[in-house]
Amino acid sequence: MKLLLGLYKYFPWGGLQSDTLRFAQEAAKRGHQVCILTSAWSGPRPCEDIRVEIIKPRGFSNHRRMHNFARDFLQYRYRHGFDVALAMNRLPGADFYFAADSCMADWMPQKHSLLTLQTLPRYRTYLQQEAAICSPLANTRIMYIAPAQREEFMQAYQLPEERFIYLPPGIDERCLRPENAEELRRKKRAELGLGDNELMLLLVGSNFWLKGVDRVVKAIMQLPEERRAGCRFFLAGNDSPEKLRRMLQNHGAEALLDFLGPRDDVPELLLAADLMLHPARREGAGAVLLEAMAAGLPVLCSAACGFSPFVEEASGTVLSEPFVQQELNARLHQALQDLPELARKTRSYAKTQDFCARNRVAIDALEEFAAARQKSEFFALYDFSPPAKGLRHNDFQSPSNGFARVERKQGTWFTLAGMPLSLLESILAGHEQNCSAGRFLKSEPKRRLTRVEHQGHSYIVKEFINEAAWNYYRHGRASWQNSQRLRGYSAPCLAWLKQKRVEPRSFVIFLDLGDLNLHNEKHHRLPNLTEIYAAAGGLLARLHREGLYHADAKSTNFVVNQLCPEMQSPVLLVDSDKVKVYKRLPEKLQIKNLGQFLASTGELPEENQSALCGVFLRAYGESLALSDIEMKQLLQKVNYFIDSGRVSENNCKRPISFRQAEQ
Repeated sequence: MKLLLGLYKYFPWGGLQSDTLRFAQEAAKRGHQVCILTSAWSGPRPCEDIRVEIIKPRGFSNHRRMHNFARDFLQYRYRHGFDVALAMNRLPGADFYFAADSCMADWMPQKHSLLTLQTLPRYRTYLQQEAAICSPLANTRIMYIAPAQREEFMQAYQLPEERFIYLPPGIDERCLRPENAEELRRKKRAELGLGDNELMLLLVGSNFWLKGVDRVVKAIMQLPEERRAGCRFFLAGNDSPEKLRRMLQNHGAEALLDFLGPRDDVPELLLAADLMLHPARREGAGAVLLEAMAAGLPVLCSAACGFSPFVEEASGTVLSEPFVQQELNARLHQALQDLPELARKTRSYAKTQDFCARNRVAIDALEEFAAARQKSEFFALYDFSPPAKGLRHNDFQSPSNGFARVERKQGTWFTLAGMPLSLLESILAGHEQNCSAGRFLKSEPKRRLTRVEHQGHSYIVKEFINEAAWNYYRHGRASWQNSQRLRGYSAPCLAWLKQKRVEPRSFVIFLDLGDLNLHNEKHHRLPNLTEIYAAAGGLLARLHREGLYHADAKSTNFVVNQLCPEMQSPVLLVDSDKVKVYKRLPEKLQIKNLGQFLASTGELPEENQSALCGVFLRAYGESLALSDIEMKQLLQKVNYFIDSGRVSENNCKRPISFRQAEQ
């Protein structure tokens, strides 16, 4: 498989960056082609099996550069035909999102006012990107690493469990406690100038305020003098030394802390230390906690850390939330007294855990997804159920609604997100071959349809010839958008290609349902006719209940679903070129749709027509909770509409009454 990982910035000491590199290394080890797309890379490059591509960031602000990087990431993904895309940051439109941080929609409103979140571009952009990833219409799977994360995302965005994939811990294997741990401990402590009787307290992480360095300083300052004199506090991470110096001055603790800066020897530091402190204000996961436990180092952390449940199981040294400084002061004093027992518990617990499984589980999930895509298992990749909200004009090319817009040489593709362009181009080539050979399902001056068989699947290609010169309205655009509005009620629509203006043509690609519609005489021989006509009535009723009007509801456009059993309906609507959306469907359009269908049932055998139309009408009325009297009144209006000649295709020789249909 060809795997693309999107990471905004890489630097050697970040937890997210380390996960990115380990994912890439695991995939490369399995023989996959791996590319990391980033805007900046600091530090040594990975092995030659992993390609690193750097896109220069555009924009004056960090959030604008992130927004533009997200767009470049998608274009790069489609331009180079990657099988799977994994976003390590909030990049909408990827197949998977690695949720290393807490849900923004959960914690940001607790920290900032609603006005601030809506008006400041920085917060608004980041929240919009997260919302696009978590949209109910998006296809992005969310890889989470702490149970609390899933609950936050589900509560904020009402997502189903199927959208989530749990990844177990995954740490740097160098942090696993080696057999010569004591020897390495003595060597590193001597290097740091630690005496045999001095206790080493350690905090590892960037963004010192977020990690709670000031909380640790306050707690150490409150230790009894004799205890504090026997402790040294070491801080390893990438943040501003000047900010740290000012913070220490404010607490009168300039001589209290040893600042090590960013380090490459964290595994050795974990062996040298006696206690890790991590009272973070916010921490989506906290891989360093697991790294410490794997090294046998006891941890005292806040419950705000996503991995705090592991610490609780190991040693029970987790601070409650909301944070109280006095609790940290007391728990630190107690932990220093109980260090031998805490170390014993931590090491015993670590022996029962697999702290290095994340990479394997993640790449397994990516491989499974790539295999489904290569086999064109569309119903495993996309959700074709009806959308929970009405889609507007601009929604049909937005990643937040599960769509993608891709510029190619032959024109602009609008597709379901992640749809392989190589597949679509092969289907289009098959359509051109059919047209050259004269194999049409329908051929008219303005449009033509063909059926394309490709790799064991069947597709319908609808071509619009001589599209309107007015660019805003195109028949292809209307067919694409209306098919998505009717998602769940119509043949699944995969893509729309708008060719360049020199050749004003459009192509819309659908999954094939089969060749039987309710006008075709062959469908009379089906054993489940009653079920089919009941489904047709219920389908039309659901459209009307949701304010959807299909302008051509004749029986020809109700197709028996023979090839897509996952759609869970024996009949679906096609030909969605003209669909309108209303808050409440006008009665005249309700009458018109019913008239279109009933007037086109004249091809049914005379002995079955009344019964099947009755099944259709009863299902329609029951779905809308209409009484027999209401249905009778409605049918009188429908018959009048048909008799007045306002139905263009009428092959029904006699009116159908609701009473006759029930017999």
